Amino acid sequence: MKNIIFLSSAALLFIGCSTVNVRELDKEYAQPKTSGYSSMYAECKDAELEQYMQKAINRELEKQKIYGDDLKIYCEIAHYDEGNRALRYFVGFGAGSATSTIRNNLIDTENNETLSTIETQATLSIGVFGGDAKQTISDSAKKVVDYFKKKFLKSEK
Repeated sequence: MKNIIFLSSAALLFIGCSTVNVRELDKEYAQPKTSGYSSMYAECKDAELEQYMQKAINRELEKQKIYGDDLKIYCEIAHYDEGNRALRYFVGFGAGSATSTIRNNLIDTENNETLSTIETQATLSIGVFGGDAKQTISDSAKKVVDYFKKKFLKSEK
């Protein structure tokens, strides 16, 4: 039992976890013409980090078995700061935090209409040896998928 507690505690030290907030930017977009959407895919800008985000979103969509071409998530990284990994590791308490802000548009692929725009803001303040700043992007990808899935995909009953 002590070994399990020790291993669990040690694992927490090696997991980078960021906090992600989702904010809806504009509520004036077109209302979906159908509630029959069952799938999404991501297509982001061409920069390296945006391609990382695209892959993270598409992996999450595949994992949740909702990858397809009904809706497109278009993402653009507005802000990314790796922070200082050494400060995160040695000081903690938010020192050297990594941050990212990502704008995500949800587009109905049939008529090319934007249905929603959200912004994710993520902060990583601790993790394995200070944590990998890209974790802010990976965690944002999961939040984006969960948000759009809940709001726009037909629910399974």
